[in-house]
Amino acid sequence: MTERLVITTEGPLSLPAGRQTGFSVDTLFHIPGTVLRGALAQAYLEAGGDTNDSTFEACFGSAGIRFTDLRPAGAFPWPMSLRECAEYPGIHPRVDLLLPLSRGASLLGSCGVCQAKLLPLTGFGKAVRNAVQPYVTEKVVVDRRMHSAIDPHTLRVIPEKFHSARTLAAQQTFTGKLWAAAAAEAEWPKLLAKLVDVGTRDSEGRVTLFLGRGRSRGQGRVTLKLVSGARESGMQQRLVEFNELAGSPISFAFSCDFRSTALFYDPWLRSKTRLEGEDLHPELVDYRAVATFARTAARSGWHAAAQLPKPETPLLDRGACYLFQRRLPEGVSVMQEIERLAPTLEKLEATGTGERLSEGWGEVEFCHPIHLAE
Repeated sequence: MTERLVITTEGPLSLPAGRQTGFSVDTLFHIPGTVLRGALAQAYLEAGGDTNDSTFEACFGSAGIRFTDLRPAGAFPWPMSLRECAEYPGIHPRVDLLLPLSRGASLLGSCGVCQAKLLPLTGFGKAVRNAVQPYVTEKVVVDRRMHSAIDPHTLRVIPEKFHSARTLAAQQTFTGKLWAAAAAEAEWPKLLAKLVDVGTRDSEGRVTLFLGRGRSRGQGRVTLKLVSGARESGMQQRLVEFNELAGSPISFAFSCDFRSTALFYDPWLRSKTRLEGEDLHPELVDYRAVATFARTAARSGWHAAAQLPKPETPLLDRGACYLFQRRLPEGVSVMQEIERLAPTLEKLEATGTGERLSEGWGEVEFCHPIHLAE
């Protein structure tokens, strides 16, 4: 089962980006899937559920429900291979270096119009129609919230402790996906029914949850709505269009973009970013990465049951992209390879790849049109 999730912020939302020090707290610009998963589990337990019942185990066990990261509606992280003009960003044409790098081109380059330096993009992109640029930057509205610490003995302001926090503004929409295994598919309606019983779900099917920090100051209230039916993947068509430009009659290629952080281990259980096809799925063992754009990012969290911080883990950062290629065996055509690989790639887009998939890590998309359009 795959459904689309829609979250609307009903108030300021603060999701600290890593471990915060000092009196200023920054926020993430998206809602991690693991945050939503934890909030639903807490809401279920507060509604009278139990960690030992079948519903909790099916929905929040290791092979239960997987929530992807929720991003601004229709947006995706800019690929690390994309570059734009440093002097006129968004005006001069962008260039994607994934395909040129696979053909031996140098990463050093300049704007084709003004010869200025090219810089990588940050944030989120979104496809638009009838525009000079086929993709534009999707803005996320943020606020700055400030408060002073209160002395618990005198109930007065402590002058030396003035806190500042960046928050996502209210009335913004973030979308993601939910994938449920067969066992969880039957139990998921029971979990929602439990939330209805305690009045946390309205007549329009929206569930009220609290995410992030600052609940005592009125922060973190969101509403969650499920929209049944995911869009068609069109995997075969994407593979055909991609190989018309990137492949050849004797070779086959596909790109892989990471929409969330991901974790892959080497034989010594160290996190790695240099991936080959077999790291994604055993059926891709013959594919080699001929172009790579990746970096690591440290992630930590909070273990609610133990009331302890989780250790920092080096992960493959979102926006990483790879171009995998193989030489086709004699007698195998491009269309035959597409028919063989399409079901595997569709499954990977639904279930993710790598480790700790239940936390929303390892979300991928194959043959995104941006690598051809730019």
